[in-house]
Amino acid sequence: MDEASEMLPPLDPDAADVLARIHAPGQRGYDSMDVAEARAFYAATRVRSLAAPPPVEEVQDIVLKTAHRDIPARVYRPAGAD
Repeated sequence: MDEASEMLPPLDPDAADVLARIHAPGQRGYDSMDVAEARAFYAATRVRSLAAPPPVEEVQDIVLKTAHRDIPARVYRPAGAD
């Protein structure tokens, strides 16, 4: 291991799994896939890295006013939040 690698924190196991799939022997790079293949591969590797989202009780669309322009935003309130 080199000095830079020793300074890094351990990689999350799910992230390590995604990287292993991307760099697996024989795995084609995104640049050699057509759009449908790349999307399918991305979806297959991304699923492992996503935790289940918390239940949402309320979604509210709001506008953030700034000096330059209004910015649309969305506020999610988790279920059970007071």
